[in-house]
Amino acid sequence: LQHARAARDELREAEFGIAAASAQEKAATAAFLPTVGVALDYGVQGDTYRFDREHDALAASVVVEWNLFNGGRDEARRQQASIGESRARVARKEVERRIELDVRQAYDALHVARTGIATARDRVAAAQRSFELVTRRHAEGMASQIEFIDARTAYTRAELNLILTRQSYAVRAAELERAAALRVME
Repeated sequence: LQHARAARDELREAEFGIAAASAQEKAATAAFLPTVGVALDYGVQGDTYRFDREHDALAASVVVEWNLFNGGRDEARRQQASIGESRARVARKEVERRIELDVRQAYDALHVARTGIATARDRVAAAQRSFELVTRRHAEGMASQIEFIDARTAYTRAELNLILTRQSYAVRAAELERAAALRVME
């Protein structure tokens, strides 16, 4: 679970969403602050270009703007951004819970598949022992051909079931690797 929380891309994506919402809130809060603009202009006066003290022109301006009241739009924008950040945090928690559930389900499925292998091995051993007994009886003429074929079929099915159970275990192990982000996929 810890590795999944540290390495899953969905959580990084959710973190970026929180950071973006936080930046929007800061931008909306900045609307309450005054803005200051400074401008400096230099030029030449007259009908000819002469660069001396008599014809030089220099103008400096400072503009301060502070919007104290605009119908509550700035406050509403700030509140909306704050709600957006709260939403992003809730979405991250939801992603965390979904990842945790994904990892737990994958782990449980792997555990079930592992126990299935032991059961399948026991079935193979039982079917093999049964087939050996029927083979001896068939060789002595005490078992019919149908019993022999039936025992061989049961043995083959048990071996096939073991193969399929192992394959299911491998699939579950791969699902757990993906869910817990244990291996980096390229």
